[in-house]
Amino acid sequence: MKQMLLLSLLSCLTTLHTDAYSYLNYRKQPTHTKVHRSAVWATHVTIDLHDCTYSKVRSQHEIERFIKKLCSHLGVTRYDDAEFLYHYSGQGYTSGYTATQQANGHTDIAIRVNEENNNVHIDLFSCVPFDPYIIAHKARKFFFAYDMHYYVSYRK
Repeated sequence: MKQMLLLSLLSCLTTLHTDAYSYLNYRKQPTHTKVHRSAVWATHVTIDLHDCTYSKVRSQHEIERFIKKLCSHLGVTRYDDAEFLYHYSGQGYTSGYTATQQANGHTDIAIRVNEENNNVHIDLFSCVPFDPYIIAHKARKFFFAYDMHYYVSYRK
């Protein structure tokens, strides 16, 4: 009985350590480089979300809802509804959605969902000023991603 209790406690501590370690690594991720806003005419951010919630990744409605929220946050108007394409595994692709959206302000959004790994990859290019750090964390929160990486390029 004591051994089972000890193993259970050890398992909990390992889980806490893993969660704390991933949280610390998440907090240590470098924020974007400070750049003079007058020198930048566009921002390009690529966001990789890993181990997202199953229901969010497999729902076209949820992906479209995220795109609408993203456009609203950026303050841009969508030209049309987002275009969706579904890939089935076996066609040389992993199964999942690809969505694209164009909006005013020279804003382009592309989202690729990999259903096999529950990963979401977002590509956002916009001439409208925005904070990539905030966008990346909003995406992580929306898709309930366990892990996230993002990369920022400023066009000068």
